[in-house]
Amino acid sequence: MGDGTGDQIIISNSFNYTYHNKGKYKITQTLHSLGGCVTSDTQIVNVYGNLNNIATNQPIVTIDNNDRVLTYWYKNTDAVNYDLYKSVNHGDLNFYQTQNDTFFTDSVNNDIYRNTYQYAVKLTDQCNQKSSLSISETSILLQGENNHNVYSTLNWNRNNVAGFNYIYDISKWRNYDSSIINNVYTNDYSDDDFYSDSSIKTCYRVSTKQRYGINISSNEVCIDYEPYVIIPTWYDITIYPAGVPVKAFYFKDYTVEIFDLIGRKIFEGNKIDHWNGGDYYTQYFIYRVNGTSKENMAFRQTGKILLVK
Repeated sequence: MGDGTGDQIIISNSFNYTYHNKGKYKITQTLHSLGGCVTSDTQIVNVYGNLNNIATNQPIVTIDNNDRVLTYWYKNTDAVNYDLYKSVNHGDLNFYQTQNDTFFTDSVNNDIYRNTYQYAVKLTDQCNQKSSLSISETSILLQGENNHNVYSTLNWNRNNVAGFNYIYDISKWRNYDSSIINNVYTNDYSDDDFYSDSSIKTCYRVSTKQRYGINISSNEVCIDYEPYVIIPTWYDITIYPAGVPVKAFYFKDYTVEIFDLIGRKIFEGNKIDHWNGGDYYTQYFIYRVNGTSKENMAFRQTGKILLVK
């Protein structure tokens, strides 16, 4: 039968034979008539594999150029084409297209900053048999927030693959300064080293290795700095006799006004830390900050401070 099993003697008009391995087999059929005549013919038989076992064809999904999703998977020698399935934001996986290539570029433009994209594949062989749907893979959506320049908060979706725990690295850069935060085991991160006087924003990208060791990356997120003044909610002159301790971020210039609770202005200047309460005793005051950011944007901030004497 071409697979090393030897001759099969069949006294019948037809017969069945099962091959246990895929491959190309040469079958020679010999016919013996009752009158002693012998004839033979040869046929090449191609046996294809079972397409149901396609775990290695889980797609690899990564973000490229911050505006498109690249999806690719390993070539299966038994497949003649591939059915690609897609969903957005973990909806139902629906058939998207049939293709011969083992890669797909999905141009999503600015939607890359607000959506996740999930892909899976089915294989079709020369006998038009289709495999089961592969394990799906999802793009990494990175989002970030500025917390008054004190720190940034990053969060991203965790890829859900049974039995595999992802470990993430975070690339960080501003101007010409770059660094990598390694071995993050969660899908969020707070960066206390977010703000820099020498820049206008800090940028991030998350990456990890897919379960087969291939590196995959998220979109890039750049978080702009914002003008902000940190003024304490209470001020004790015995602790800070020189004046109110203040931190000002991302200002070109600013002034501070302080009012008592009936609206009288009792202080104005560009350095609130020069004000130590004057002749006033323990009570609440209202402050108002007026300023211009480094990008020449007008800014106003108000709040309340308790003077303790």
